[in-house]
Amino acid sequence: MREKTPTKTKEQAKDSTEDQETDKWEELLSRSTYWRVLQITAWVLRFKTNSLTKLRKIKRKSGPLRAEELAEAKQHWVERVQRGIPDGMERPGWKLVKDKETNLLKCTGRIQGYNPFYLEDGLFTQKLIQHVHAQIKHLGVAKTMTA
Repeated sequence: MREKTPTKTKEQAKDSTEDQETDKWEELLSRSTYWRVLQITAWVLRFKTNSLTKLRKIKRKSGPLRAEELAEAKQHWVERVQRGIPDGMERPGWKLVKDKETNLLKCTGRIQGYNPFYLEDGLFTQKLIQHVHAQIKHLGVAKTMTA
């Protein structure tokens, strides 16, 4: 005799696909370098844009990746990292403010005009730090954190 399997509601199905998507992005991040993750993300975002060209009536992108596409991929990852951060949160010495253009959290402190993105500790942040450390030829913690 066959048992009935419970059917998923649309909301449960949506949650499970979001979990699977999160798992795939996290798996990509854990297996690849920072630069490779940015490139793959930029290609995925280009594919998404190109698949919607008829609806949006825009020209398809082709050729090598552009700097704007890589910047968009970086912004995508920063948004993912900042998803769970509440508005108005403060850290010692820093105040977090939403950027008007990108809607991302930035740190403001005593240095005028210096507003870096706020990133919580996590795999993406670790990959970014490793990338910058290698890029500046392993000059140490102080130089890595200021770069």
